[in-house]
Amino acid sequence: MKKNLYLLLLIFYSSIHANTYELYIASTKYENVAKQYLEEVNDILKIENLIIRNHEKKNFSLIVRDIQSIEEAKRLKYILKTKSIYKDSFIKKITVKPSYTVLYEAKIILDKKDENEIYRHKIESSNEYITASTMYNIEDYNKAYDLFYKLFLKYNNNININYFLAQSAIKIKKYDEATAALERVLIQNPNMNKARYEYAKLLYNLNIKEEAKKEFNILLEKDITNEIKYEIKKYLEILNKKPKLFYTQVTLITGVGQSTNVNNGLTSNEYNLPGLNNITVSGEKPIKDSFHNEILVIDFNNILKDSPAFKLKNSFLIYNKNFFNETQENITVFGYKPSISYFHDQYLYQLAFNMNNIVKENKESFNTYSLTPTIINESSLLSLSYQRALYSYFENENKDFYKYEFIFRHKIINNFDFFSKISKTTRIEDNRIDIDKVSVNGGFDYNYEINNKNMIQLSYQFEESDYKYENLLFDSTRKDKNHLTGIDYSYLNDDGSRFILSSAYIKNFSNQDAYNYKEIETKINYMKNFNW
Repeated sequence: MKKNLYLLLLIFYSSIHANTYELYIASTKYENVAKQYLEEVNDILKIENLIIRNHEKKNFSLIVRDIQSIEEAKRLKYILKTKSIYKDSFIKKITVKPSYTVLYEAKIILDKKDENEIYRHKIESSNEYITASTMYNIEDYNKAYDLFYKLFLKYNNNININYFLAQSAIKIKKYDEATAALERVLIQNPNMNKARYEYAKLLYNLNIKEEAKKEFNILLEKDITNEIKYEIKKYLEILNKKPKLFYTQVTLITGVGQSTNVNNGLTSNEYNLPGLNNITVSGEKPIKDSFHNEILVIDFNNILKDSPAFKLKNSFLIYNKNFFNETQENITVFGYKPSISYFHDQYLYQLAFNMNNIVKENKESFNTYSLTPTIINESSLLSLSYQRALYSYFENENKDFYKYEFIFRHKIINNFDFFSKISKTTRIEDNRIDIDKVSVNGGFDYNYEINNKNMIQLSYQFEESDYKYENLLFDSTRKDKNHLTGIDYSYLNDDGSRFILSSAYIKNFSNQDAYNYKEIETKINYMKNFNW
């Protein structure tokens, strides 16, 4: 009878250890050092089951045992990481009763007031917190984010500060910051359903599908309203829906504009020819004219059924720009661009082949062919291109060239992109002296979203080109510096289309007067996307 009772007790005792967790904090060979660890961690965590145990290698280990959930274990680990020197703690899942001896256990004064709760109320009644909350409530989300972030730097474990920091970050599209803040909230309070709901929606919008499904399914098991359950089921229906393997995207842009210098007329009426005793000749004057332009892009996308990370894409382009008076400056482009891309571990790898037919007046038409490998992730783009240009008419075959181009683009902050381009252009025929050049280009784009419908983009681009001359008549190597400053205003219509008002100022400086010019181009376009 006693033996059976012993077995029952053993089974019961072992079962309370099954599927619990232990947090391993520190280990040492010295007992006194282990006691010091125990006192330091006890002051921070103030929890039961904080113990020092022996080790088969005669070490003393500080652990928290009998943790009932992984969420609680993560919460304790996070507190140690942010509030102490014990940053290397790790979690272990326990499925059977551990076999070790407990040497020391921390004592907790159970009737002591929760200092963290008092601390929390003190923070949230402060002027800083009230001001940040006010900014959020009046929808000044940029200001709210800045204020909540300053509070976070002081009180990084406060749940409400982290929650509203996340909400403000979502409003201004700082998604990485929002994700981190919501994760901090859920580590400290896994049962905060509104935070988990916002976290799941954020993962959904970031296209992190499996994690989003996991979070939505956790919420369905919680005590939430029927309205939220209905919304979650709609999200899950979309997430569980098999993606279309073939789809078509069409972009249509049409508009009108005006240029102050359609012919790249010179800044000065006269200029000198270098190398020919500086002979003075008359330059072409700038010509002002209006134009209409049209762009049509059709993309046929095919996702491979057996390998959904691969996508085949065939893109067709038609671009047309016609001037009302200076018809010799008209240009039409027909393009075809097949590409294959592979998405893996947040990186998109793409290889594209591009063919363009550029139609111009005065037998200036030519064709371009290029091969471009590209790597893209959430914040950066890197590409290398080889291009060959061949003129259509015999009279201009000596203008044929090939070009290598390296492009780098990086998102420095949420709405601010930096880009750089280096290219080398080389003539194919030896009798041209105005084609060979090396160009270095750099610039930035800044997007400011006024509200959900209105956006402004500011851009600046600088390019320096060094030409290579080999003709004996010209002893001055040409160097150009080109500045382009632009501003775009975009309005989003209710049907998803956009009106875009753009203005650009271009100024080219050269050490040869024949290439000094400036231009202002202003246009308004209507853009509409279609998907099938």
